[in-house]
Amino acid sequence: MKNTPLLLAAAFLLSASLTAQNVALQEDFSSGVPPTGWSLENVNGAASPGWIISIAGDQRAQHEDEAGSHTANNRMISSPFDLSTFTDAYLHFDTEVKYPDYMTNHPSSKGDGVNAVEISLDGGVTWSIIWVDSSISANRGWATIPLSTYVGTPSLQLAFHYYGSFAQEWFVDNVTVSDDPSTPPPPPSSWIVNLPASFESLPFSCDFETTAGIIPPWMALTSIDTATMLPSIDGWCNMGQLGTASPAAHSGPYCLEMGLDPNSVNTPNIRNTMVIGLNGAGATEFDLGFYMVNHGDETHPIDGIWISQNGTDWYSVLRDWSSVYMGTIWSHIPVGDLSGFGVDVTTDFYLMFAQEDNYPYAYLDGIGIDDITAGPAVSVGPEYAITNLTAGQTATLECSNNSAGDQVIFAYSFAGSGPTNTPYGTVEMSMPISNINPIPAGANGTVSIPAAIPARIAGLTVHTQCVVLTGGGNSALSNALHMVVQ
Repeated sequence: MKNTPLLLAAAFLLSASLTAQNVALQEDFSSGVPPTGWSLENVNGAASPGWIISIAGDQRAQHEDEAGSHTANNRMISSPFDLSTFTDAYLHFDTEVKYPDYMTNHPSSKGDGVNAVEISLDGGVTWSIIWVDSSISANRGWATIPLSTYVGTPSLQLAFHYYGSFAQEWFVDNVTVSDDPSTPPPPPSSWIVNLPASFESLPFSCDFETTAGIIPPWMALTSIDTATMLPSIDGWCNMGQLGTASPAAHSGPYCLEMGLDPNSVNTPNIRNTMVIGLNGAGATEFDLGFYMVNHGDETHPIDGIWISQNGTDWYSVLRDWSSVYMGTIWSHIPVGDLSGFGVDVTTDFYLMFAQEDNYPYAYLDGIGIDDITAGPAVSVGPEYAITNLTAGQTATLECSNNSAGDQVIFAYSFAGSGPTNTPYGTVEMSMPISNINPIPAGANGTVSIPAAIPARIAGLTVHTQCVVLTGGGNSALSNALHMVVQ
């Protein structure tokens, strides 16, 4: 079992359990590329490795950008499947593209790349295009393609067709053809990690000061080189046993630091994890929250927070640190309820924070974690969230956890993440900073407003934060958000 993406709405996520009534084709590439019954076609005979199993070890099908003078033109062709008894059908697959600006249909295209899905009714002699990748940013997510035109057909094949000259990278996983229009639920993943020997009861908090550099029995750390899957001297999974935090922790001298050794001159790919054993017996609230900094971490399949009952099957709670928060000023991340991920949190369970990358901590890479809480939600002042930040659509901006009548100012910048000193404190926005006029919080202390997102700003990163005027000349700052407009 292996990784699948979960789509983030701010930092919250809830997975639903959905089962297709009829499944015609299903493949997760856990047996390799091509899997049994599938085939590979080098269309133009160029010196191209074509479709391979992911070099990151996460068991996805991958097509590299392939530096060189040739043009890669490769199909990965499915085994035949039968829709003769179906009344409706849909193709779902997990897709990720890197370097999308090298695809020909990108608004700022640098190349000739094309990612396409094709279908054949005659055993692969002729192909019809049913989907073309229109990604404008390097995001991972689900694609769903209606196949209603082909219901009643007894023998069909799909092809994932890559074309490009030193162009994009494309990853494909969890291919399903069924009569269910809903996105399939993600299966659990497997990771090589150390597990703690005991479990702490909820409510739980960890500021890393009480442990003071001594790894407690309810915590286990792992730091390995992904090329060898063995411990590496360049790894840096530090909660104080290797030294106090540098730069500073959110509170006190200790926090969790994940990256390469700050003094390393090498750049191997290092995977770091911290697993905490928890027990929710008797608890009625299971909210997770923490503070984090992100020094520029790049996306890897294990990045994020995972939960497991047995320490073997891991379910994703939060994915992709760069989508959650980018910034070197500590920000609170309210993840939300842990009880919606297929794990019984009223008994023993494991919670894992994971990071992978290849530069020293606090130098272009690395994730810092501090002041973790699990149980009742912790009030940390104004909380800011944005949903549906999509070009050409209407987003919702919401600032909660205020007092009724507080004046909330929504401020934003496209220039950078600051820091900038202002009369209200140090904000995580660079000048120039724009703002929306103050809006009073309602009786529940929340301000929620719609915001039309111009189509022209797709792909830009917006840096945004709320200033709350609380009366008597006082003010407070919300958490900052650094989000890419989809």
